[in-house]
Amino acid sequence: RSDAGASAGSALHAAGKCKPCGWNWKDGGCSKGKDCEFCHACEEGAVQRRRKERRQQAREDRRRDSERWPAARGVVLASL
Repeated sequence: RSDAGASAGSALHAAGKCKPCGWNWKDGGCSKGKDCEFCHACEEGAVQRRRKERRQQAREDRRRDSERWPAARGVVLASL
């Protein structure tokens, strides 16, 4: 279903800076076609994969911050 350059959003696909279209791989396809601002060149499942990667990165960032700042975990440091 996907053709490279099939949508306006596909222009950044080769650079890896595109945003995949969540409708392109659905049964009805994307109703915006070439006018879609999202990438139609991305593989099926790209939206879910990238969402999972963002969530994992956020978890790692929170864990790193809590290790760096104990008060962020609810531990109150004694005032001087």
